[in-house]
Amino acid sequence: MLKDDWLMRTVHRLVELLARATTAAREGRLDEAKKQLDEAYSGQLGMPRRMLERLDPATCVMTLGREKSKLLVMLLEAEAEIDALCSNEGLAAVRRGRAADVKSLIEPG
Repeated sequence: MLKDDWLMRTVHRLVELLARATTAAREGRLDEAKKQLDEAYSGQLGMPRRMLERLDPATCVMTLGREKSKLLVMLLEAEAEIDALCSNEGLAAVRRGRAADVKSLIEPG
């Protein structure tokens, strides 16, 4: 029960941060969008984005655990959306691929 409450609060905070980041990107405030994403990585995952980018998907899942890895997928997908808004489709595709790789490791099937 406590774990579920923690997860719901964490997801709620993450969704708020991602909404602010996406809004900032849509309004052309890219520095603010990146700041919001960095805050989400450090605050919600407990690791800086740059550190996680250096790890392969399996190591990310092993390091973060299943629940935080779900949050990582959300972050990567949001970053991909922001990259696409900034006309950086190549980087968006890389982030979508990484999100799919992490997701495949944490979801059965």
